[in-house]
Amino acid sequence: MKIFIKTKTLYIILFVIISTLLTLIYYYNSKKNIKSYTIPKNDEKVEIYTKEENKGNEELEKLTMLYNEKKLLVLTFDDGPGKYTEKLVDAMHERNIPVTFFILGQNVANKEDILKKEAIYNEINIHSYSHALFTKLSNEEITEDITKTREIIKEVTGKDTNIIRVPYGMTNTRVKNLLLDLNLTSVTWDVDSKDWSFRNTDKTYNYTLKYITGNNIILMHDIYETSVDAAIRLVDTLKDTYTFVTLSTYLSIAK
Repeated sequence: MKIFIKTKTLYIILFVIISTLLTLIYYYNSKKNIKSYTIPKNDEKVEIYTKEENKGNEELEKLTMLYNEKKLLVLTFDDGPGKYTEKLVDAMHERNIPVTFFILGQNVANKEDILKKEAIYNEINIHSYSHALFTKLSNEEITEDITKTREIIKEVTGKDTNIIRVPYGMTNTRVKNLLLDLNLTSVTWDVDSKDWSFRNTDKTYNYTLKYITGNNIILMHDIYETSVDAAIRLVDTLKDTYTFVTLSTYLSIAK
């Protein structure tokens, strides 16, 4: 009986030791790639860069802190370049505000100088070539559309991109899989200014301002002067409260 009790006690001790070792090994391995988390005011956890990725990058650390405080905004413009794009670029450069453009390849013709100017201070990404609905196109047609636009961006600006906003923001499983195969990141928005519907500076400004909560990707269009004027007014209202960043910068922090 005594031998049985001693054996049982030994098994228990061995079990505790092994369990403790396994727990320590798991904890050590998980800590090597652990993500940093903070609790914003809305009590939802937000995933940010790993400590290793943040280390030594003061600007990224600063932007990450602002992200945690919901103090970042991304101002994006579709369908250009257009006749009002240069006005927008000049106004934003004057205010030191970077924006992100999703261009239509067919609109670059005779506006190459404007696209070059956009690319100096801002980010240029793919919208499409002719704004056709991708869900109605074949895979071959979509690939050709994207390739043409990508090549135009590269030829004019000297820069490449792997970010796309599909026309109308509409995809399906087939389109999503194709975009992945083409090594493209598809990004939409969470604040639609509805500038395309209002075509009115005051309405666009007031409507958009109502939905700004921080850490927003805002959709606008630089082909309407009313949108450009509303965007300038929005920036003047918000720039002391929020920090504007390009989309790729935002995605690198919010991933």
